[in-house]
Amino acid sequence: MITSASHDRYRPLLPLSRTARVLSGLTLALLIALGWGAASGTLGVSPWALINGSADELSVQVWWQLRLPRLLLGVAVGAMLAGSGAAMQGLFRNPLADPTLLGLASGAGLFVALWIVLFQGSAAGSLYGQFAAGFLGALSVCLVVFGIAKRQGGGSAAVMSLLLAGLAINTLAGAGGGVLAFIASDDQLRQLSLWGMGTLTNALWRTTAIALVLIAVALWLLIRSARELDLLQLGESTAHAAGLDATC
Repeated sequence: MITSASHDRYRPLLPLSRTARVLSGLTLALLIALGWGAASGTLGVSPWALINGSADELSVQVWWQLRLPRLLLGVAVGAMLAGSGAAMQGLFRNPLADPTLLGLASGAGLFVALWIVLFQGSAAGSLYGQFAAGFLGALSVCLVVFGIAKRQGGGSAAVMSLLLAGLAINTLAGAGGGVLAFIASDDQLRQLSLWGMGTLTNALWRTTAIALVLIAVALWLLIRSARELDLLQLGESTAHAAGLDATC
């Protein structure tokens, strides 16, 4: 006699959903990319040699002290860019929205350029100072543009004011950055260029650990706001009827 428990035991596994298949494929691709990145470079380091312990001491040090923190930071930054881009697109209901739309990136770049020109060569001009300057620049621009939009009350007028204020600040910040680049020394100009292009050169364990913690907190906050962003996709009136305060 076949009981319900034995029937459940021999029940064929249900096929994975499309989302699960896509996530599994992307995870596998990420792991392959990480393995390829760990093995690439001037000094070839085989992941299998690291796993079975046959790698020499120099290869272990290069992989552990240089490549692994850079790989982890690159993955974390990519996840944060994806999360922030999704949040901006959900906020504006536009698949082309990005942080440059509100001048956040330009504001951060302006503060970092100002910091490098003023404090380059001193203890205040360290890498952590640049991090703090970039964060304060983006936060200042965010407060300004949302403060301007809040005066409109809400609705399409507030969104339009938000976009126009962001574009105006983006232009002003770009002009200010150009002036700072003009008066900067050769070494300062090199630092500005490296900052603008982005680099993982300074991805040591201490800097990577700080970045991972901050990015994890930011992604957790974005995930908690997923429901609100989904409601905004339906329009402000529908979101307001669902109990969401859609005003700026």
